[in-house]
Amino acid sequence: RAKSLLSSIYLLIIAIIVFSTGIILGSVTASNISIEERNELREQLSEYISINSAKKLTFSDVFICECKNHLRFVPLIFIFSLSTVFVIPAVLMLGIRGYQLGFSVSFVCSNFGSNGIFITLASAIFSYLITIPIYIMLFVLSVNYALESKKLKGNRTNLGSLFILFLIAYSVLCSSAVLEGILLPVFIDF
Repeated sequence: RAKSLLSSIYLLIIAIIVFSTGIILGSVTASNISIEERNELREQLSEYISINSAKKLTFSDVFICECKNHLRFVPLIFIFSLSTVFVIPAVLMLGIRGYQLGFSVSFVCSNFGSNGIFITLASAIFSYLITIPIYIMLFVLSVNYALESKKLKGNRTNLGSLFILFLIAYSVLCSSAVLEGILLPVFIDF
């Protein structure tokens, strides 16, 4: 039990480092893109926001988009728990999630000024307070399960329990999508 707890603590530290490194790399990338690329991205985002403002971005639009986004992560990280071969892809996937977060927040804040900061803080911060810990927890569960299964020579007696934990985590992630779905349309219109 003590070794398992210590292993989980090490995995948690690794997950936090990987995710934080992804955030930092995403932020550095966003701040170092060329002026032409920055203007092109800003124009695309402005068009997207104006199209959605004309159409009136709705709760269901945001909710469905966020649930689909989480649906890409949760099943893959669950599949990665089935073998130690998938530990490296799990690490990469967590780092990419951090990179996406760092890039998008940095880009929106630096290119849309106070409006970008306001939109990011008001709409996404509450969602990120839920999603980031859940993503890290799922990573730790996945890698820990893969490592434990290897020690037990493939005995997967707790796979059903792990699956239920992943379903609960997906439900919690979708609840954060409810919050973002309520706040984002309000702040885009603001």
